[in-house]
Amino acid sequence: MDEPIDSLSDSLRPADAELEQSDIRQPRSEDTAVAGCRQQGTDGYFVTYGRNCVIAERVRIGHYTRVGNFVFIRDDTIIGRHCTIGSFVDIEGDVHVGDFVSLQSGCYLTRGVLIEDKVFCGPRIVTLNDKYMCYGRASMKFVREAPRILRAARVGGGSVLCPGITIGENAFVGAGSVVTCDVPDRMMAMGNPAKIVGPVREDQIV
Repeated sequence: MDEPIDSLSDSLRPADAELEQSDIRQPRSEDTAVAGCRQQGTDGYFVTYGRNCVIAERVRIGHYTRVGNFVFIRDDTIIGRHCTIGSFVDIEGDVHVGDFVSLQSGCYLTRGVLIEDKVFCGPRIVTLNDKYMCYGRASMKFVREAPRILRAARVGGGSVLCPGITIGENAFVGAGSVVTCDVPDRMMAMGNPAKIVGPVREDQIV
């Protein structure tokens, strides 16, 4: 297996971080609404697309990543290598996803989310970036506070990650949790609101 490219988990990258061009497969305009294909980039590596996907022009996807059906990805998103992007995933743009990440079907990634390497997101997790829901209120200023999911964390299906929270390295979030506060590295949290219930077992740390 290839060595991973520069990892998002080595240090949190700034908002304008980019993967090296040689590690990126740049989708062409005809990638939108394609009928299932396995396309080869100029570097000789493949990205596999499902059916009826809409992928913006300024999206970069690392080689050997698989994209499911009915996936929608907005501009300025960077996805690393060897990832799995499940069907009906919705990525709102300006999102950074590391290498070896699994986004199961129906995940919603709001604008600005950071996901580091080897993260697992169960089906239909929701991320939020507007703490005070200022829509339509001229007296309020929108401040984007997107969640961060750090290296090798696991988030169970149906969980909601509230604005500004961080899921620590190798942390575990139980299915259906509503996470309103940070989850420290190597800790387990679950419930509504999510509470720390103990450490992750040593044999599950990667």
